[in-house]
Amino acid sequence: IEVDEYCVGIDLAETYIHFELFDLTLTSLVTYQVDLPETQKKPEEIVSKGDLDLFPKDVAEKYRADDQRVMSQRKSEKIEETFGLKGRQRTIEVVKSPVFGAGGEVIGLMGIIHDVTERKEAIEGMRKFERELRQVWEDSLDGMRITDAEGTVVRVNSAFCRMVGKRAEEMVNKPFTAIYDSH
Repeated sequence: IEVDEYCVGIDLAETYIHFELFDLTLTSLVTYQVDLPETQKKPEEIVSKGDLDLFPKDVAEKYRADDQRVMSQRKSEKIEETFGLKGRQRTIEVVKSPVFGAGGEVIGLMGIIHDVTERKEAIEGMRKFERELRQVWEDSLDGMRITDAEGTVVRVNSAFCRMVGKRAEEMVNKPFTAIYDSH
């Protein structure tokens, strides 16, 4: 198989990228990777090898089952996995796709791996910050409101509702002046 037969786009902005093309026996034909230093393998260490040559048996069997499923279903699949590497948890996103021959038959499998650890950690950090901010907003004894640029009330906390004697539903999505309308 000539590498030039396949046009593959790879986003080099990710920390870890691994691209492989396999034949029907799931033997690696072509490999390209930009890795973390602790996981880097040379192409010659991967090409012409299968999962059983590269991973512990239980992991290799899982990967092979995933590969077989993708090829038999004839459609791409995204898989997310978390594992320990040198004392640190890493999360990878794997996209596996069948490769089709000129006659439409499945002739192999293509896999692209992205390390999404930092993205997942950033998302979790934002969620944590949001929970903390929400807690401050809800538990504050100070009345607080948020209005948009047009003066529409976007949000009020319960202390603000007590302060003005209105329910949130009476103020949210209404002009700021509605706060001061009489009951």
